[in-house]
Amino acid sequence: MEEVNAIVSSFVSREISFRFNSICLNGWMDGSLVS
Repeated sequence: MEEVNAIVSSFVSREISFRFNSICLNGWMDGSLVS
């Protein structure tokens, strides 16, 4: 059960950071295109 927990938490944190980076990158690109 510990192994499953570690796998799930690492997947979740990777997913969150990926989405966060996508949102930041999209916002930055939108901002630079608008400017």
